[in-house]
Amino acid sequence: MKYHVTKKWDGENLECAADYMGEDEAIDMFCEKWGTEDGAFAGDQVHKIFAYNTIAEAKEHQKDWGGQILAINDEFLEFDEDWTEGHPVLYTRGPIETEYITVV
Repeated sequence: MKYHVTKKWDGENLECAADYMGEDEAIDMFCEKWGTEDGAFAGDQVHKIFAYNTIAEAKEHQKDWGGQILAINDEFLEFDEDWTEGHPVLYTRGPIETEYITVV
């Protein structure tokens, strides 16, 4: 099981920010949230769906940023590691279908 934190899940397939909001808006949101002006870096990040290995890590993210925690059944999904946040954060390129998602 992996855990994803989102502002508010709409009950549909989970998409990366670029697909959900449009690439330009997603890049602007990413740069503002993480305090960077590196558009190329942000452009790569907004095509990923990030997740945590543990519910505790997801709750820590939720405490800092708010949002809703989703549990993702990763039995048939592949996640890679990203160390952008200073610790391993998992990501996949979506979408992730609703059959793999439950609200925590």
